[in-house]
Amino acid sequence: MAPAFSNPLDEQRTEQLTHAFSREGCIAITGGLTASETVTLRAKTDEYAANPATPEKQISNAFNTLIMRHCHEMDPFSKR
Repeated sequence: MAPAFSNPLDEQRTEQLTHAFSREGCIAITGGLTASETVTLRAKTDEYAANPATPEKQISNAFNTLIMRHCHEMDPFSKR
């Protein structure tokens, strides 16, 4: 079962973001997580990035920014 998000997006905002993603190839969603959720996400990301057993397909870098890919394969919601 997927978790409930603290700030779910309404239908209009979801549509706007979907169009922006299609147009730009990326989007920034602000205010989607609480401060506590952000801390938890950062800790999990750091854990995977520092783990030498994390598959190469999960990690890449763009300039000096770490990019984690396919994270649901490493820690799916269904495991919780």
